[in-house]
Order: sequence, then structure tokens, then C-alpha cells
Amino acid sequence: RQGVDFSSIDGKPSTIFVLIVAPKDIPESYLQLMAEVSRFLSVPENIAQVLACQKNDALYEILTQK
Repeated sequence: RQGVDFSSIDGKPSTIFVLIVAPKDIPESYLQLMAEVSRFLSVPENIAQVLACQKNDALYEILTQK
């Protein structure tokens, strides 16, 4: 919850990590998903909801509603 130091530009610890596994031969799907993730995490309310999750089910619910 305190985050991890990744020497970010803003100097704040990183608290949300996204892992995407995609085939090399279809980069379009990866890029489209990254765009969606970026849009979603550009909204402060979404970040707060993700960080407030206590269980995987709650996170899944947030991600599928948006």
C-alpha cells in the first residue's frame, strides 16, 4: 500500500502495476489494451477505487464496470 520506489518523474512511489501478456505477432491488441488502461488510470477516482480494493472480486467488478 505504501508503494515501491521506481524513480518516477513525480518522485512518488508506484502503487499500481499492470502486467499484460500478449502474443508478439499481434501488437495491435496490446496497444489497444494499453490505451484503455491508460485512459482508465488517468481518472483520479478510478485510481482511488483500485487502491481501495481489498479483494480480487472487487477489483474485477470495478474494471468490468468501466
